[in-house]
Amino acid sequence: MFALIGIFFGIRSIKIRKEAYKKLEEAHSELLQSSVTSMKYAALEERTRLSREIHDGIGHQLTSLIVQLQALELMLPNDPKEASKLVSQLLQISRNAMAEVRIAVKEWSDDEMGLGLIALKGLISQTQARSSIQFSFCEDSEISEWSMETSTVLYRILQESLTNILRHSNANSAQIHMSEINDNIILLISDDGKYIGDTPLKPGFGISGIVNRCESLGGTCSITPNSPHGLKVQVIIPCNSTNYKE
Repeated sequence: MFALIGIFFGIRSIKIRKEAYKKLEEAHSELLQSSVTSMKYAALEERTRLSREIHDGIGHQLTSLIVQLQALELMLPNDPKEASKLVSQLLQISRNAMAEVRIAVKEWSDDEMGLGLIALKGLISQTQARSSIQFSFCEDSEISEWSMETSTVLYRILQESLTNILRHSNANSAQIHMSEINDNIILLISDDGKYIGDTPLKPGFGISGIVNRCESLGGTCSITPNSPHGLKVQVIIPCNSTNYKE
């Protein structure tokens, strides 16, 4: 009798564990999908911003070029010397327009990587729009294409870091640096907030989440005082990480 009872509870326990594991997988899938949706929205906003910059920047340069070319056409028969001086100005306008084209092409090329870098830039733009803190983003090296798992982790880490800056830093500015060195992705987020390192940091839910997500891909995370004041978060993740677990 006791053996049968033991078997019954053993089977029931296995069934409960399987159901719990299934629910955990479903919850993880929903959370991952939510992150991907947020990344898509951020990427869409960044594409819209790029389109606006192309229209406003290059469009303005080309309009100016057309107007001055029309003036040059009128000047050529009557005042060739002045027309010659105008040519150098037109060349400079053309060079400026070409420079903006190159920047736009690079941005769109980064977009081909999917939801990696473009989503991070979009997230920064979104944060900037609702804050007086000045955020700047810099790529310190060539950036490769990331897996969806790596992109998701970096997006969530940056999201949490920016949220912490908004809520707790009392900063005027923050810098986000992205680079890849020796097959590692390095994300550095620093601010000029009120923290001066005089008291130990108390890891809350947000900081713990950053560390856990980083470690989920075999990476490391360091959180240190910034000089002369503020906080610095450095995340290092292997480029080819695929063992992500939320």
